[in-house]
Amino acid sequence: MITKKEMKQFVMFPFSIYKNNPYWVPPIIAEELETLNKDKNPAFENAEARFFVAIKNNKIVGRIATIINWYEVKKQEIKKMRFGWYDVIDDLEVSKALIQKVEEIGKKNDLEYMEGPVGFSNLDKVGVLIEGFNHIGTMVTWYSLPYYKVHLENLNFTKEKAITRRLFQVCVMAYTVFLAPFHWPCGILAYFTLNSAIFASASVRSCMVATINSASSILPRRSRSPIRINRM
Repeated sequence: MITKKEMKQFVMFPFSIYKNNPYWVPPIIAEELETLNKDKNPAFENAEARFFVAIKNNKIVGRIATIINWYEVKKQEIKKMRFGWYDVIDDLEVSKALIQKVEEIGKKNDLEYMEGPVGFSNLDKVGVLIEGFNHIGTMVTWYSLPYYKVHLENLNFTKEKAITRRLFQVCVMAYTVFLAPFHWPCGILAYFTLNSAIFASASVRSCMVATINSASSILPRRSRSPIRINRM
C-alpha cells in the first residue's frame, strides 16, 4: 500500500533535477497526485501501474512508473509494456536499474516489448526531448534533459516516433501546435521502443525520422555506489 508521503516523494522528485532550469514547467502537485491515484483517475479502470524510485546513498536519484493498459493488451492485442514518469540523474546505471524493473514486469505478464516514456493511454503525455532544450515545455509533453535520450539509446531503445513542436503567432498570442507546416521549430520530442530478445516474439517496429542533436555524443556517467530500487 502506497502512503501519501511516498507518493508525494515520487511526484516531487523532478523538482530536484529541474529546480534551476528556466524551461521546465513544474506540474500542479495536487493534479499529479490525483492522476496517479487509482481511486480518482478513471484510467485505472483499464490499466494498472506500479511506481518505483531508485535509491543511491540514501537519496532518491530516479523514478519510473510501470504501466499495463489491459484494454490495449487484451482487446487490441498489442503486447506493450508501458513506462512513464521517467526521471533520473545523469547516471546510466540508475536508468538501467529502473528499466530492468519495467522489463521484469513485462516478462511476468507475457508482453512483447517496452515503450516509453508514455502515459496510461495514447492521450497522455509522451516522450523525451531530443532537440529544443532551450524552449519552455508544453502542456502535452514532458520536458527532459539531453542525457535522457542518451541513456535510453545506451539501453538499446530505438526511436519509435518523433513529434515536431512549432510556434506561430497570431496578434500577440503564441500558440503551440503539433506538426505545424510553417515557422520555426521549437523542439523535437520522441518516445522509444525496446524490442527485447527476452520478450517472446518481439516484432521490429518502424520509426519516424527526426533530427538528433549533439547529445548523441555525450558519454553517460556510471555509478560506483550501489543502487536500490524501491516500490512505492
